[in-house]
Amino acid sequence: MNQFFGLIILLIACNFTVNSQDVIVSLTAQECQTPVELNYIYLENLTNASQVMLTSLPAGITTYHINLSKGIILGENDHPGNADEIQVLCNRPGLLKLLLNISREESIEIAIYDLSGRQIRKQSVLVDNGQAVIEISAGKNQALLVNLRGTTLRFGTKLLGDGKGQELEIVFSSATSPLKNSETSFPESINTRTDFIYSPGDVVRFTAFKAGYYQSSIVRTPLHEDSFTLYLSRPCPSLPAVSDFDGNLYYTVQIGDQCWTRENLNSTHYSDGTPLVDGTGVGSIFGDYTTPYWFNYDDSVHNSLTYGKLYTWAAVMHGAESSNSVPSGIQGICPDGWHVPSDEEWIVLELFLGMSEFEAYQWGEWRGTDEGGKLKEPGTTHWFSPNTGAINENGFTGLPGGLRDSDGLFMEKKYGGRWWSSTEFSGTNSSAIRWITYDLSMIWRDFGLKNTARSIRCLKDD
Repeated sequence: MNQFFGLIILLIACNFTVNSQDVIVSLTAQECQTPVELNYIYLENLTNASQVMLTSLPAGITTYHINLSKGIILGENDHPGNADEIQVLCNRPGLLKLLLNISREESIEIAIYDLSGRQIRKQSVLVDNGQAVIEISAGKNQALLVNLRGTTLRFGTKLLGDGKGQELEIVFSSATSPLKNSETSFPESINTRTDFIYSPGDVVRFTAFKAGYYQSSIVRTPLHEDSFTLYLSRPCPSLPAVSDFDGNLYYTVQIGDQCWTRENLNSTHYSDGTPLVDGTGVGSIFGDYTTPYWFNYDDSVHNSLTYGKLYTWAAVMHGAESSNSVPSGIQGICPDGWHVPSDEEWIVLELFLGMSEFEAYQWGEWRGTDEGGKLKEPGTTHWFSPNTGAINENGFTGLPGGLRDSDGLFMEKKYGGRWWSSTEFSGTNSSAIRWITYDLSMIWRDFGLKNTARSIRCLKDD
């Protein structure tokens, strides 16, 4: 009997220990794989509807440690894991990007060798207490060995060239931003109540705010010592939004050297006021490749409010001939100062996302590894589960608007997004398209029949 009561007491004690342990997670926000300092972090417990806006963020750091059990942000010296470390942010042909976490002022020696062991570059950088980013670029088609050495740090890796012939370059910069709480341009509608309550197993939405950037969110069921990354993007310089003839407003996003609309087009007119043809209830358009139809998915305007409209290729092009130039030079259905992206301009985007040149030019297959995930809006609000690999790294915010086939069948809403280009397949009734789907993180490149209806994004003219 005593043994029985002893076992009960032991189980109670173990249960108390587990439930009383604080759950602490870390959160980092990145722009183009570079950590940035945030202004606010907003926590929403989707299980019990409690919430809190964390505004007093520690200055000078880009990785934030959050005690979910208490709904607070930990101070710079309160979080676990102050040890010096080096994190690889990016290692692809032509570019190695490293994040250094240093607990004191430290001189770091960077040495680069070729495969024969010959040292071809040596450079020292002085890193202040905090975080810093080191970028090493190598365009020549060769393999290099990179070694970093400090008082306690030791790091080595291999860097491949991308064959473009640029000279070896080492760039050092602070990982933090001077923007802090002096910035006030944040949504006033955010509820800043401090009634956040958390229990293990609850589902939490983390939202990051930084002045001049789009907010970014993820939904997770956090565990103790989990680490999460949010990806920030910003509008195109001096052009945060553009409107069409109908008055629809589209936010913009800068991705590399390209400025894209951040949403699918939803217009029923060209920029000169010429109306497109309303395809509501039209039925089969088999064999019709010239009528400029627009459609709402399932003939429901509510779908177009989220996913934009679906267009035939004739509607997209507005009578223009095929183009595969960079830029395409085809305004088509896009607002003034914008154009329909060519197949080659889609490839420019894919190469920026990290796809190899060999894969980028393949037809009729899934290409790359995670580039499609970098284009997709995260979560399952608009995508079906599992929405594989969706991180929206560069702010494209791709949505699964589906398509309409020539027989009038709507399909794939929430399953996949399909976008037109200005490039036709010579001698056919097909044009180059892109397709991303809910269960893969790659990108499909193929030709689609011009009398099917798909989404369209626009690119800003140079």
